Amino acid sequence: MIIGLLLRNIKTYQGINYIPITNKDKLTSFVGNNGIGKSAILESLDSYFNDRNWNFNISSKRSGLGTAHPYICPIFLIEKTKISAEQLITAEKLSNIIWSIQESDIPNINRPNFRNFQSQRILLERDFSSENYFLLPIGIDYNSHINLSIFNTYKVFNEFYSLDDEEDERNFSENELNDTFKNLYLEIKQLYQYIYIPKDIDPTTFAKLETREIQALMGETLHQIIERQVSNAQITQINRSLNEFLETLATELENYSFRTNTDRQLNLRKHDIYNLITDAFFSIRKLHKKQGDHWLDISYLSSGEKQKAIIDITHNLIKNHRQDNDHLIIAVDEPESSLHISACFEHFIKIAEISDSTHQFLFTTHWYAFLPILEKCSLTSITRK
Repeated sequence: MIIGLLLRNIKTYQGINYIPITNKDKLTSFVGNNGIGKSAILESLDSYFNDRNWNFNISSKRSGLGTAHPYICPIFLIEKTKISAEQLITAEKLSNIIWSIQESDIPNINRPNFRNFQSQRILLERDFSSENYFLLPIGIDYNSHINLSIFNTYKVFNEFYSLDDEEDERNFSENELNDTFKNLYLEIKQLYQYIYIPKDIDPTTFAKLETREIQALMGETLHQIIERQVSNAQITQINRSLNEFLETLATELENYSFRTNTDRQLNLRKHDIYNLITDAFFSIRKLHKKQGDHWLDISYLSSGEKQKAIIDITHNLIKNHRQDNDHLIIAVDEPESSLHISACFEHFIKIAEISDSTHQFLFTTHWYAFLPILEKCSLTSITRK
């Protein structure tokens, strides 16, 4: 799971900031005033996992990215059995340092953030053993280069490269760091599937079967679903029959023939068929909600009902359709937005049920009344300081 996040010059987060996320609970809430940086946490993880555009702090735009050096660095708590044999040694070395590193090993400028992490690490050690779990800060900067944030220390470099002194660390090449940890980063990134549902998402667009989010929630793509119904053998037979028709037609037309512009005549590929079926069958179908004896297009629902529909769809797909949820991380921005208070209780119970069935569930909120509702939840309060 993601236990913490280090952000530098991302959106409202100027300079380096450490945000604790959880000590053990799958469900985590971020609370705080508007514009404080709650959504920035979920957005930055979306950029990290799904290669979305980065939203830089205004200082980065003024001074230039090379000077501001923005980065996103999650800290992962991962069972050792999840890491491949090829990356085991690298993960073991780095994790041993992170489990044991002390404030004196950290440059003075980074010590306030490290103390926040250190306080959280004490709590982690109550429930997780370094013998069974890796603790790994693996981030990337705005150039997609590996960044270990405040853990870019002489102690880490010396463990991996046997540097003679701290002068060698200052001269250390970014490319060497990238070469060492790039494959571990890529492997960890593939361990998780991150789905972000922002506050301003259009529920009508979100709920289309062809969207990335819905297919991720289903745990399968439309192409995979169609492939089970339309086999390669059937596509081969379609091509054969159509080509036979064109050959017959060419004979009848004598010196004329219907051909492609290349010497090799192109046939229908399976993706051509799948895209046609998606466009002709799935794209014309919109999500409707049962209202008495009738079905109502969700675009006609109120703002609160639309927000409720998003959580309902997420809940039901994970509960009734998706097969493997162990690596799924869902992040929702203000799920109670536009929802009448009378509907919030049931809404947050469903959120708790979703979190029980997934690897992790993150959400931002202004509705503090969820606190007595949920039995297991971590809460991070975001303030200006």
